[in-house]
Amino acid sequence: MLFQQGELINAFLAGLGGALGWGFADFFSIKAVKRQKYSEASATFTLYLTTSILLWIIVFITGESISPLSLTLTIKLTLFAVANVVAYLLFFHALRLGNLSTISTIFSTYAVGSAVISILFFGEQTSLFRILSLLIVFMGILGVSIQNASKLTIIKGWPYVLTAAIILSLFFPFWDSFLGQQEGWLFWVTIGDSLMALIFGGYLATKKEKFLGFDKSSKIMILGGVANTIAVIATNWGFYNTSLTSIVVIMSSMIPLISAVLGYFILKEKLILIQYLGIFAILIGSAFLFSS
Repeated sequence: MLFQQGELINAFLAGLGGALGWGFADFFSIKAVKRQKYSEASATFTLYLTTSILLWIIVFITGESISPLSLTLTIKLTLFAVANVVAYLLFFHALRLGNLSTISTIFSTYAVGSAVISILFFGEQTSLFRILSLLIVFMGILGVSIQNASKLTIIKGWPYVLTAAIILSLFFPFWDSFLGQQEGWLFWVTIGDSLMALIFGGYLATKKEKFLGFDKSSKIMILGGVANTIAVIATNWGFYNTSLTSIVVIMSSMIPLISAVLGYFILKEKLILIQYLGIFAILIGSAFLFSS
């Protein structure tokens, strides 16, 4: 029981670290893309180039063992990277077409999809009460995501964001399974994100845009890359060191909560009733989760 409780705490903290990192990464990304008019191609490339550079530095500082890459492993890592790139390009495209709150709400559904797949197909141990706790947390996430309830009936870009959510629903359980079959995890995560940076760079090249300047937008996206690195390390550590994929994924999808808090305290944005109820549901669901 103590081991299970310790594993639960590790999964919870790993997911929370992911939510904090990705919440700040989205905050910086939106600031660069929406306010500084930075293109999505430049933003994603800068984000993942920064992330991969930081991960390689950490690999060499920590002395993480560098494993040989076979053809099979290279193909798997490339497929994982392509899936991630496609998902996030679809998400960014949907953001340009639709309202941020509604698009983020749909995107958050990847967490439930991943949890279901982990439990049904990857043999993750769970209980009915734990599933109920996760559903309460998820409903809270949806509530926090809604910034204007009157606009929920018109959701432009929904086919793109729904496709992105489905891709990530499949990605996380299979990525977790892949990491569990390898020695260590940091090296493989670094390779995966480096491949993503290369693919985003190729995508940027097709847009015939400049690769890097060092203007205000680039500096903002570099900060986003630092936050993204924190999220990548936290969640992948959780995947490798616990068997509770569903909890890591659900907790890491609390990005709307982080965005709402940042908006409230930094941008002085007001929250509506459903967002307050969402925050309350997240806290209650998290408390239930620890008692499961």
